[in-house]
Amino acid sequence: MQWFIKAANQGSVAAYTAIGNMHYHGQGVDKDAIRAMQWYLKAADGGNPDAMFSLGSLYHHGQGVQQDLTKSLEWYHKAARKGHSQAHYYANDSNAEQDLSKAFELYRQAAIQGHVDAQASLGKAYTLGRGTRKDFSQAFKWTKQAAKQGNAKAQYWLGALYNNGQGTEQDDMKAAKWCQRSAEQGYPPAEYTLGVMYLDNQTFEKDYSQAMNWFRKAAAQGATDAQFCIGNMYELGHGVPQSDKKATKWYLKAANLGNSTAQFKMGWCCEAGFGIPECFPDAVEWYLKAADQGDEDALKKLDELRRQGNRIRQAKNQQ
Repeated sequence: MQWFIKAANQGSVAAYTAIGNMHYHGQGVDKDAIRAMQWYLKAADGGNPDAMFSLGSLYHHGQGVQQDLTKSLEWYHKAARKGHSQAHYYANDSNAEQDLSKAFELYRQAAIQGHVDAQASLGKAYTLGRGTRKDFSQAFKWTKQAAKQGNAKAQYWLGALYNNGQGTEQDDMKAAKWCQRSAEQGYPPAEYTLGVMYLDNQTFEKDYSQAMNWFRKAAAQGATDAQFCIGNMYELGHGVPQSDKKATKWYLKAANLGNSTAQFKMGWCCEAGFGIPECFPDAVEWYLKAADQGDEDALKKLDELRRQGNRIRQAKNQQ
């Protein structure tokens, strides 16, 4: 790491990318998708296609940043124009405006040739019916093939297929097994889902400590649902000492990354003075942010406040 830092200080774009990779994979440092993204941005500004592809992936999967498929597509296209081979597949996968049938055929050809990422994407295409008709049997076949070769996303999707009984018999234990394999590779959606499994008392015996452990891993990579869950566990005192301030801290993290449920919760915190000083104008601002994303609780709350009279207008005038 020290050598890369020294090279980065001298403006080495390759070093920027290498440092980003180290933070993303947790090589010599703690896994941190947010710091990885900062370094990838530096490298991408310098024209590095690998960094551009990595940024597309972070936006695609909501790691270190709120998921944004439009920005994901932009970075995949930039990487593809620089000659990044994998980016061509993902550029077609990221947006419905693309020729999905053509993308599907690209995945199919690459999957037959043994390209693991393409096998995973082909399985996903069959699951969602993107570029082809839905076929859970084929989805299960290709997703399992990629999962067995260690593809973390495919392992997570395979767990979902077992959970839903799609293309195979429903099996909670196999769903949990594949989800855990994915989570152990650091895939945030799997880490979050595994945390939920330790709370729901169905697949596993309820274990707040394990749930918090997996939520923290996902949260460190920018998974806002996990950040919200950590806040909720502090609010309720589940597995941790109850703390209004720590709960609000985690709700705020998720809200600032665009999580509408957390934005609504921050509105409630501001209105009730939970963990922070009571401030109705701030509460209205958070409710409005959540409502802009279609959050039903926020829409109902704003409607309730409007029926109460001029409180929203007064709050806006105080901002």
